[in-house]
Amino acid sequence: MFFHGVEDTTCDPRLQTNHHETDAFLQITQDLKANFDVLPLDALDDVLKAPDRHPRALFLMSDDGYANTLSVAADLLADLKLPWTLFVSTHHIDSGARNPIFLARLFVFLAPAGRYDIPHLPQPLVLVDDRDAVAEAVVRQLRALDMAGPRRRSTR
Repeated sequence: MFFHGVEDTTCDPRLQTNHHETDAFLQITQDLKANFDVLPLDALDDVLKAPDRHPRALFLMSDDGYANTLSVAADLLADLKLPWTLFVSTHHIDSGARNPIFLARLFVFLAPAGRYDIPHLPQPLVLVDDRDAVAEAVVRQLRALDMAGPRRRSTR
């Protein structure tokens, strides 16, 4: 099970779709502890070799390396004595680049109404009043892309 950022309060849930508020995250992890065998990632091989012996096995993982994962989630998980694994996206740390999905959502919700030609999207983006549906459509389109092409830098 993957989780992303954990914060006391989310400022804009439309943009922070991957973030849990602290109270909700605590409730989720307490429920997981009560109802599953939360195991460290190094037990994965054993679980895969004998799944019948581990019917309630669960692994907690976090990716993207949000700072609040270490400042909030790590303490909660330690208090509950739950093992977890952090995967760090070095590209984002080294470059300081924001996640493209986050940037797309930010653009859809905050750009002025209008028509925009966005590279790698199949049709122009039209922003009007109802932006929730547009944001979800853009995210689906971005996730469907072969990322090798869009990540290449243009030489123009």
